[in-house]
Amino acid sequence: MNSDYPYVSTNYLSSHYKPQDLSIALETITADVAPYIRDEAEFWVVTAGTAEVEINGTAFQLTAGDVVQLMPHQIRRVSLAGETTLTMYAIRLSMGLLLLSSNDEKQYAVALRNAEHFFPVVHLAADSKTFLEQFCANAVLQKQHHPANSESLNLALTSYLIYLFHVEPHVAVSVSQDEQPWVWLRYLQFHHPSHLTLSGMAKVFETTAQELQAALIELTGFNFNQLLNQVRIRNAAADAISGVEYPQDCRYLRLSNHQHVLLSV
Repeated sequence: MNSDYPYVSTNYLSSHYKPQDLSIALETITADVAPYIRDEAEFWVVTAGTAEVEINGTAFQLTAGDVVQLMPHQIRRVSLAGETTLTMYAIRLSMGLLLLSSNDEKQYAVALRNAEHFFPVVHLAADSKTFLEQFCANAVLQKQHHPANSESLNLALTSYLIYLFHVEPHVAVSVSQDEQPWVWLRYLQFHHPSHLTLSGMAKVFETTAQELQAALIELTGFNFNQLLNQVRIRNAAADAISGVEYPQDCRYLRLSNHQHVLLSV
């Protein structure tokens, strides 16, 4: 792949990810994890244990064989019961890499229609679980031995994960209706291409700019302008390397909505 794509990750608010970057590690969670937000996309491949996970206010149980796909606007929290633990491959990747792996226009159109009902969790059958765990373990080894030549591996792993979300059964999760301030954060992520201002967004939700600003800071640790710059930089970099063309009637949504519906069917 072209190594001359723009490196804009120093403008991100979290880890420094180049447009084609992917990191993968086997992690074991042994204590509750407080709510947090990432600037990159993320997959969790659960290999053992169980935990309650909350994403934007919706709580559900994770068990071995579950795969979760998370987007930057989603706040996530992990709770353990008693002495239980949760072991998983944590895969973090740039939006550009995610979009390179998902250029199916028909799939995008279907996903867009189902966006409000989509929740990104699938449960793998035993053979698929074994294969994915082996794939992840091998990816860790390959990236350790060949850290400078992993672009094709990154793309292959991401593409396979997206494929699983198209063919494996989705976990039945009772999705909570987004409430403030979750819906405010999602609105900012989806409408960033427009002339979005703090005062204008406050009018949309019939609140004050001060209340909106305080809620965003409490939720994410960043203010309105920081979050808006963050999503615009991330999506501009992803758009530059993906070459994705969207249906004419979806053009105004661009990558912001694509983030929310990328893996739906």
